Amino acid sequence: MRGCGNRDGKFQFLPESYAYAQQDLIIYDEFYYLTTRSQKLIVDTETGECIEWKGEKEDLANFLSQYPQTTVVTNEIPTVNLALVAQGRVFYNGPQPSGLDCYPFVPCWAYYRPELPYFPLRVQGVVRSLRDAQALYNRRLITSLDILESQITSGYKYKENALVNPKDVFLSGQGRGLALRAEAQMTDVEQILPPQVPPSMLQLCETLGQEINQISGVNEELLGSAIDEKAGILSMLRQGAGLVTLQGLFDNLDMSQKLLGNIITKLVQENWTPGKIKRILGEEPSPEFYNRAFSEYDSVVEEAPLTATQKQLALQQRLYLLEMGVPIPMSDILEYVQFTDKDKTMETIQKQQEQQQQQEQAMAQAQMEAARVDNETKLGFAAAQQAQAQERMGKIQLDKAEAIGKLEKGETDKIEAVMKIILAAKEIDGVDIDQIQKVLALSQGIDQHSQAMERGSEELKQMQSQEVTNSGSSGVPNSGSSGVAKSPQPQQMAA
Repeated sequence: MRGCGNRDGKFQFLPESYAYAQQDLIIYDEFYYLTTRSQKLIVDTETGECIEWKGEKEDLANFLSQYPQTTVVTNEIPTVNLALVAQGRVFYNGPQPSGLDCYPFVPCWAYYRPELPYFPLRVQGVVRSLRDAQALYNRRLITSLDILESQITSGYKYKENALVNPKDVFLSGQGRGLALRAEAQMTDVEQILPPQVPPSMLQLCETLGQEINQISGVNEELLGSAIDEKAGILSMLRQGAGLVTLQGLFDNLDMSQKLLGNIITKLVQENWTPGKIKRILGEEPSPEFYNRAFSEYDSVVEEAPLTATQKQLALQQRLYLLEMGVPIPMSDILEYVQFTDKDKTMETIQKQQEQQQQQEQAMAQAQMEAARVDNETKLGFAAAQQAQAQERMGKIQLDKAEAIGKLEKGETDKIEAVMKIILAAKEIDGVDIDQIQKVLALSQGIDQHSQAMERGSEELKQMQSQEVTNSGSSGVPNSGSSGVAKSPQPQQMAA
């Protein structure tokens, strides 16, 4: 086919339409259009559900025999065909190679103005409404710059024949000079003062610049150019307030992404093999993914900090929470910081953290081991003290038994002394009064001796009870004297 250039008069807005000198171009048109196709459908007579049958005829008979409640109908279903035309000749016209029944592309629209008479103006983007404001802003800036530049080349006013060379007033650049005649005065040549830029013009430029943001509904937080020191939470609130006017745009974008996700899912189901999906996922795909009777998969669009602006906002929010005292790990904060060679720095920080954790674990293990040894030492010392206390308690019981035996022996000596007195009384029947008085005095001495022995026994019992109480409270009894009082020996009577 010979090239003939753009002579069909279609698509005049394309750049190729203006290349009239290039005559070796072939006009190629590719477009999709809606149509219908015949397809066998399996209908469940009980539930009303229907699916397309894309298998063989013999398999269809087996399917109908297994599910007698189903039936087969032939119906026209909507689809989208592809047409290829080159130089006005149709090269292909039929189903899409992808196997889809929908358009293989998704529009991403901003605003739609159905009240406009011209169709090309009905579908508009965000920039179209900003053209007039941008043109006025540019024109005002050009005027201001022209006034500023006129101050350098404003010109001179001079009297005739005042200059030696009248062309000197047209000199430009730095260090120029004017030569006056000898009879001329300095006031004969004066520079023309340029007009000053009025402050209202600068304010008008700022106002026009702000109108662009106001018309579009985009504030500084949404653009990521806010320079005021605001907290991350406050910036997020201001971004949310700015998104109110732009919510329609983001809803349209979410819808476009959702439709695109559904188309990609259908492409995968129609053309990809399980082996390819396994290589991509690294695991076996779900069996329901290839089940034609299974409900259709759907795509959900969620917000995630992927762009640089969103990551910067996430960083500001985390820094604000860190200032409030929220224990946010440093690795989480560094994840949203954008700097060169971030992966290597993160790897170095992770290694340092692992080394620090190992050192802390070793120190904690050493402290636990020292605490265990200290605890075992204290337990051993307590056991030794308890054994010593039991030994001393046994000794106290032994001393008590010995004291009781000595008291019993003292009582026996007392009884023997009384018997001796009785025997002595029998022997003094014929003794005179003086001898009787001596015997009575001896008896009184024996009674006093018995009372002294009783007091000593009571004091011994009190001392033993005090020692037992002290040993029970401290665990270690006194290691002093045993507290056993020796009973006084009775005096020997004269025969």
